Amino acid sequence: MSGTSVIFGAQVRKARETAGLSLAEAANLIGTSRAELAAWERDEEQPEVGQLESLADAFGRDIDYFLRSTPDEPPAFTFRSPLAVRHERFSREARLAVSRFEELCRKANELEELLGVSRRRDVPAALPNESPEVAAGRQRTSMGLGEGPVKGIREKLSALGIRVFEVTAPSDELSGLSSPNSVYGPRILVNAADRFGRRHFTLAHEFAHLFYRDSASVCHLGDSPATERGVERRADVFALELLLPQTFVGRDAEQRLDQPLSLHSLARFAARWRVSIQAMGYRLEGLEVIPRGTTNELLQTGAPPSFPVKRRQPKWIRQLGPDYIDKALIAYRAGHFSVGRLAIFLGIPYRKAFEIVHKDSPL
Repeated sequence: MSGTSVIFGAQVRKARETAGLSLAEAANLIGTSRAELAAWERDEEQPEVGQLESLADAFGRDIDYFLRSTPDEPPAFTFRSPLAVRHERFSREARLAVSRFEELCRKANELEELLGVSRRRDVPAALPNESPEVAAGRQRTSMGLGEGPVKGIREKLSALGIRVFEVTAPSDELSGLSSPNSVYGPRILVNAADRFGRRHFTLAHEFAHLFYRDSASVCHLGDSPATERGVERRADVFALELLLPQTFVGRDAEQRLDQPLSLHSLARFAARWRVSIQAMGYRLEGLEVIPRGTTNELLQTGAPPSFPVKRRQPKWIRQLGPDYIDKALIAYRAGHFSVGRLAIFLGIPYRKAFEIVHKDSPL
C-alpha cells in the first residue's frame, strides 16, 4: 500500500523493551493505539511512514533499525543506582540514553560487518584471590600506563575490544554502564553530561566490572568512593589504583601540593591526574597525605576552579571516539554508503559530513 513501510515487528518490540516502555506508554508517545502498536509487533499491520518516524524518535533509534532483523535482544541490567532498581523507574531521558547507546553499538557492529573486520575481544581478567589494588597495578603495567597520570585509556580499552561511547544522560541517575554483551562484545557507556574528571573515573570503574566479569550493570557514582562492600566497592578501589596509584600519587603530592593546602592547589593537582577534585581529595585522605575531612572543608570555601585538561574538540567526536569515526570514514571511502548515510552514522548534519569528506573541515 502506498505510504507504508515494511518493518520487522520483532525490532519494534526489542526497541520498546530496551526503552523500558509498556505498550500503553509507547503508543501514547507515538500517537497511536495500544492495539495498533501490538499489531505492528506481531507483524499483523504496518505503520505509515510518519508513524515510523515517530516510532524511531520515541525509542531513540534510527529508522533503519526497524527495517531489518538484528540479533540483539533487550539488555538485562543490574541497577546499582540509588534512584531505581528497575529500568522502568528511570526517567525517559535516562532510558533513551540507554537506547541510543544500544543503537551506537549496533551501528558499530554494522560498520565492522561492512568492512569485513572482526573485533578483538581480549578483556583481561582478575586472577584468583587477587586484590583489586594488585589487579589494577598489574593492568597499569600491561597497558603501559607508566608512573604518571593516565592518558589515552579509552584508546587502550578499544584496543582490547571494548566499545566505548559517551551518551548524554541525567547525571543524577546514571554515571556509566558496562555490559559483556554476547552480540556486540564488551562495551561501556559513559555519561557525556558529566565533567571530564568524573567521566575518566567512570570509564575506569566500568572497566573494572568487565575485568571482574560482573553482570551487565548501570552505575551511579557519587562524589566519594563507594563505602559498601561488594562489586561497587571493588570497582571503585580498582579504578582508584588504576588512575591514582598509591605510590606515584603520594610521591607526586609531596612535590606539588602547596602548604598550607588550598582549594586551588588541590584542583590543579586533580586536573594533572585527570580526575575530579573530590576523587583526588578523598584519595589523598585515604593515603593519609592530608587529614580526613580536608576535602569537604576546602570545597566549602568557595567555587572550585577548573583547569583545562586538553584542547576542546567537537562534542560529537568525543562521544563517538576515534575508533568508530575512523571505521565510518573508511566504509564511506570504500563505497559502502553515501555521504547522507555517513551523516547518519556520525549523527551530524549532511552539510558537515560533506565538508569532512571533502577535507574542508578536518576532524
